[in-house]
Amino acid sequence: MLTDKRKRIAAAAGLLALLAAGSLWGIRLYGLDSRMPDGLAFGGIPVGGLPLDQAEQLLDARLKQTAGWRLRFASEMPAAEQTAVFGSTGLRWDASAPRQALARLKEGSPFLRAWRKWQLRKTDLPVGILYDEGAYAGFVKQTWAELNAKQPTAAKRMITGQDQVEIIPDIPVYRVDEKKLLDSLLATDWLAMWRGLAPEQEAAKADPVVMTVPLSEVRAEVTYDSLAGQGIERKISEFATTILPGGEGRLHNIVSAAKTIHDRVLAPGDIFDYAPVIEETKSRFGFQEAPVIYNGKLVPGVGGGICQVSSTLYNAVLRAGLEIVERRNHSLPVSYVPLGQDATFSEGYINFRFRNNTDAHLLIRTFTESNKLTVKLFGRLPQGQSFDIQSVTVEELEAPVKTVINPALRTGQREVLQKGKPGYVVETYRTKRENGTILSRELISRDRYQPQPTLMAVGGKVGQGAGQNREGKEGVLEDGVEGPRFR
Repeated sequence: MLTDKRKRIAAAAGLLALLAAGSLWGIRLYGLDSRMPDGLAFGGIPVGGLPLDQAEQLLDARLKQTAGWRLRFASEMPAAEQTAVFGSTGLRWDASAPRQALARLKEGSPFLRAWRKWQLRKTDLPVGILYDEGAYAGFVKQTWAELNAKQPTAAKRMITGQDQVEIIPDIPVYRVDEKKLLDSLLATDWLAMWRGLAPEQEAAKADPVVMTVPLSEVRAEVTYDSLAGQGIERKISEFATTILPGGEGRLHNIVSAAKTIHDRVLAPGDIFDYAPVIEETKSRFGFQEAPVIYNGKLVPGVGGGICQVSSTLYNAVLRAGLEIVERRNHSLPVSYVPLGQDATFSEGYINFRFRNNTDAHLLIRTFTESNKLTVKLFGRLPQGQSFDIQSVTVEELEAPVKTVINPALRTGQREVLQKGKPGYVVETYRTKRENGTILSRELISRDRYQPQPTLMAVGGKVGQGAGQNREGKEGVLEDGVEGPRFR
């Protein structure tokens, strides 16, 4: 009995060993079998039962096919309509999960591969979309190069021959909105198309994927709205002075300074400063020789004529009701404006400044033609509002007499060498009117023009009497930048 029992145990053990060996052999064969496990898919594409190399080829073919997918970018703007292929967009498939699985099925012992195959049964390994930021940016730049090359045109303010203010609107351009386009590309259900593409189907024969190009408007820095918002609506004042014959140098200086302030715009509250204008004119055009006023006398110098520009502008400013910040009259009367209505300039000493105290921007325009300098101001003033300027001579200053000894004359004999000119004290008023009705009258300035002495020769011996006339004071240069210049 014992012997029979041992025999049965031995037989059972042998059978178990045989079964175990058979199972191990079967597992080994399963691991060595190159076919994909049942139910395995790559992004929804069934590959179960396919040999490993065929599954790998199927994946590669699918990736290659989808790279050639045609895309059509539609737009109401013809220049924005373009075509491309999926592979050029910077988007690419992320097939790392299937590739890792294929690699793992090629490595390790048969038993390890069998275990890995078993784990992949009825598994759909994901395939997703990635994008390369640099490649995508390059795609947009190249595909819409013509569209990107266009630049917006700035709005432009025009003043007509009738002094009407017109604004030519700006012209915007359009650019592809890269972020919105990328969002649209990433939101497309590429995986559904991936699944629907038959292995033998050629991507070139498939209908293109159509999507609308998102565009963003790009406008110039200066737009119609920005110009209109400045409030420059009409001409608010104008003043002209006659350019008297005085040599090419003086004309050059007047024209150059006028060009520098032409089309200058002051925002509300801004102060116009003539000193930087002179520096800019000197840098851009240079100044030429022309008579200047030095210590109350007209002498040769450089820059003569610049005060005709400041004086003409001053008169236009007065008639626009603007605030005068700094201004001085010449020491001598000038011929191109009435007494009390001139504005001189002396570098480092005397300046001309005014403030735009309106609620709109102020445009300065200058014109030099024939023998006339004109300054026009454009901005915004209430309709019917106007300003009158009146200068009144309140005192005439007698010209002093300066004598010099002339031994050639008899004692007591007198001879006028140069006739003097009287000086003046002048008050200038500005009257504000509304539709002809006077609203206010203000004193703008009280100016003194020094008299020019009569030079008298008297007979006598040198050294007698008053005769040398040394003023003994530092000279002040007006209406120029350099002088006196004697040759």
